[in-house]
Amino acid sequence: MPQNMSLVVNVSLAGSQNQRGSWSLTPSYSQGPTMPPSSNVVDPATGNITLANMAMTDDYASATEITFVITGLNVTDRSGRPATVSFASPRNEAISLSPQPAGNEFSDFGDDGSGLELTFLDADDDHADYSYWLTVTCFENGSSTGTNVQLDPRLVNRP
Repeated sequence: MPQNMSLVVNVSLAGSQNQRGSWSLTPSYSQGPTMPPSSNVVDPATGNITLANMAMTDDYASATEITFVITGLNVTDRSGRPATVSFASPRNEAISLSPQPAGNEFSDFGDDGSGLELTFLDADDDHADYSYWLTVTCFENGSSTGTNVQLDPRLVNRP
């Protein structure tokens, strides 16, 4: 039985919180490791994912485990101190999809426990394009109450 493909998307965030408490974040994206080895799956400018660029072989099914990892962080709070940023919790609320997928197109939402990873399985079997919004939670230095902020790349399944 073929195994699922996998893709890592590195997410770097830069930004700050203004004096009114609102956050402004600028994400940048880079493609991490893939199985099987593939190129041009993640657009570094937009974060769009094109699963059609995953190298298909008989060893792999079309389903793809996608892992987003916050790998770079240059975000400050309103006092200029380093802020803490993590994916929203629970993890299935850290990503919104449009149109709303039917059935089990996306499943197995999880993380590694650090808050810096978001994983899920894309069955990649409905030939649809999805817009997706990652949601991160920003915390002022020393605060346990955070504010959710959305980022908005696009996920393109196989035609």
